[in-house]
Amino acid sequence: LDGNRLALAVRSGSCRVVRELLQRDPQQVEHAFEIARCPALGRLGLVGDARLPPSAEMVSAILNVSRTQGIGLRTESLNSMFVTVASELGDVSLAQALVDARADPTHWQDRSHAMNMPFATPLLWAAVRGFDAMAEF
Repeated sequence: LDGNRLALAVRSGSCRVVRELLQRDPQQVEHAFEIARCPALGRLGLVGDARLPPSAEMVSAILNVSRTQGIGLRTESLNSMFVTVASELGDVSLAQALVDARADPTHWQDRSHAMNMPFATPLLWAAVRGFDAMAEF
């Protein structure tokens, strides 16, 4: 039941409820982070919509719980969130928090990802969308 309540709280943007639930069950941090990365996934039976960006406040709240509880997030999850934050939100402080949590801001350049984005890098998308500070990051 708390798993469903957690998913609903993340999708609805209720950071206070998410913090409370994660403090009671810290092992759900990774699950909450994945929901935050694509908040439309499962909402009202809809398939995830990549155009709906995550809430910077929610991602920050989950990162803070992860840090205070000493629970590391998977590097792949952090890297995926970094790309989303850089290209969709342009939030430099959140990008820095992700890097501090072990996200690799250049992971998209390695061989396995390079061909997926030969001309459209996360920082190029940030610049195109007017997130100049993010492009300088």
